[in-house]
Amino acid sequence: MCIRDRISTLGGIIESKINGLLRNTNTFEEFLKTNRKEVAEKMTLEMTEAIHKGAWLASPEALLKFYMLVHVDLKQYVVKYNFCMPQLKLPKIPLLKSGKAEKMLGKETLLSVESELVKVVQAANATQQGFLPPFLLIEHNKATNVSKCCDSFKPLLSPLQKDVHYLVAYIDPINGYPSSLLKNLIGAIGNSLHDKVSVTFLSLRDKIPKEGDKIELHDSLCFETLIDNVPTLEWDTWIMKEKDTIFEWNIDLKQHMDKVLIAESAVDLNLKLMKWRLVPDIDLEVVKNCKCLLVGAGSLGCQVGRNLLAWGVRNITFIDNGKINFSNPVRQCLFDFEDCGEDKFKAVVAAEKLKKIFPSVTATGIKMSIPMPGHPVETKEAIEEAKMNTERLESLIKDHDAIFLLTDTRESRWLPTVLAQLYNKICITAALGFDTFVVLRHGVRHDLHDPIKDGERLGCYFC
Repeated sequence: MCIRDRISTLGGIIESKINGLLRNTNTFEEFLKTNRKEVAEKMTLEMTEAIHKGAWLASPEALLKFYMLVHVDLKQYVVKYNFCMPQLKLPKIPLLKSGKAEKMLGKETLLSVESELVKVVQAANATQQGFLPPFLLIEHNKATNVSKCCDSFKPLLSPLQKDVHYLVAYIDPINGYPSSLLKNLIGAIGNSLHDKVSVTFLSLRDKIPKEGDKIELHDSLCFETLIDNVPTLEWDTWIMKEKDTIFEWNIDLKQHMDKVLIAESAVDLNLKLMKWRLVPDIDLEVVKNCKCLLVGAGSLGCQVGRNLLAWGVRNITFIDNGKINFSNPVRQCLFDFEDCGEDKFKAVVAAEKLKKIFPSVTATGIKMSIPMPGHPVETKEAIEEAKMNTERLESLIKDHDAIFLLTDTRESRWLPTVLAQLYNKICITAALGFDTFVVLRHGVRHDLHDPIKDGERLGCYFC
């Protein structure tokens, strides 16, 4: 993982990066038990070796590392983390002078530096995915007014040549001097010196086009400082709250999230846990996209609707022509006392209640009667209504994947059973008596039955 320091512009972004490790722990206990002292010691040992052995001269990115220890509570949407970015403990660094880059360097020198940075940006785009090194050593020849970027920091530690001036350029999003990004470089320079040296830092704070065709450093700052020898390297590591307490960030994401999205995520996570513990082979996407038609919105219909919701079904349609009366709420879980006595239809209210429970569900309530054998229709109007209801029921069964027969009477299950057979739909009957019950999955049509795939052919409720 990398942290990016960026200078943005309408034309694009030029970035430098800091390499590090983000460790996300599975449990909060693991987060607490992680040995932070050991982590910090390992990081500072590597960075100290890079300074002592001179690896930083050619690879200044070795001076900047981070470690982020994270625990994400996916149920509460809370992120906890500690952050470690080792910084050298330095004595106060004398600041000789500071100011805007053009005033400190002069217009001609600044134009020369801008021209060299164009080349650096173009090279970064071509070979490093647009990332600049965290620090650049730029050599400027005052006699020829030519600037060039050095491959290493070694020239800075060598005896200075006549008319040659060195600048250390870096992208700096942090106000103040010296910034946290700069402390390790100053310490590395000081540890590699035997005498004091004056160094000029160019803090890039301008808008730099990503194309790199033109760079103007109007707002960049210059700091000229005197760096003394740093004989020993001591580090600050974890960001601390108090002397002996590591600071712990707690980010509560709930306040920034849509409640519906939170509900969706929580339901999906619960389903994944159910799959993991109970039915590893279940395809949750198939369940989620299954369209279920519930014929009946009474005691059975309400409970089946709730259970389908619990298993991740997102498309449920109720059919019923009954109204809610005062005896229903105590037995039918989607209704309450306020729904009674106001001519509210069960199917419509059941769909509304599912949406209140889980707004992401597509729930529809249809008020309609089911034509039944043994219930004659005698008037012309009744015959037309029966035809219309039959056509509508046929259309609904064709448009759904699974049909649940949950009505009070045996006769009302007959036509849905026949239509489900006709269109080869999954059909499930559930029925309650005073002291008995039956749950039955209907078989498929004989001409569509595959003994290998479907097993033994099943009957239906009326077989």
